[in-house]
Amino acid sequence: MERSQRLQKAQDFTWRNARLIERYLFTCLFANGSKEPVLAALRAYQNEDGGFGNALEPDKRCPSSQPQDIEIALHILDAIDAMNDPMVVRACDYLVTITTPEGGVPYALPSVNAYPHAPWWTVEENPPASLNPTAAIAGLLFKYGIQHPWIETPLVSRSRALSNSIRMQRATYKSRWTGHQRPGASVAAYSTTKR
Repeated sequence: MERSQRLQKAQDFTWRNARLIERYLFTCLFANGSKEPVLAALRAYQNEDGGFGNALEPDKRCPSSQPQDIEIALHILDAIDAMNDPMVVRACDYLVTITTPEGGVPYALPSVNAYPHAPWWTVEENPPASLNPTAAIAGLLFKYGIQHPWIETPLVSRSRALSNSIRMQRATYKSRWTGHQRPGASVAAYSTTKR
């Protein structure tokens, strides 16, 4: 199947099944659409407290702000190159209010329990910090060099250190194998010839 055919199938699926924000996002990314409709749709998911909720992550129907919804919002802003939008700072301000003593945010807040949700979203009363979504949120903020007090919390700072460590390990790995066949290359070649 050619790329244009795959894109047409994706477009058909999107128009039949996706929410308005996903349709705008698809149009922006694949049909030369503007990012303004995406931003307008995303603003509807941002609560007065600065967090995101209202089922932006659709496996839970909670209107209250939730950490995972913030992560999804930041991924959308990243995809359309709009991490400079004021929604980002408002979300960071909210993150400060839900950061646990460990220095990160929980994967979900107890308010999710009061609304329909998939079973994996059920959360205890005082959930601890979780790398998911703390690390993903921090990574997106680091990617754009966003400065905010939330980024200096202990778990987020450790996420930055981990990110830097991974980056250094990749550089070391690449330098060791420059000019040599990398491990896995022969496996990849084998798997393509045996089909």
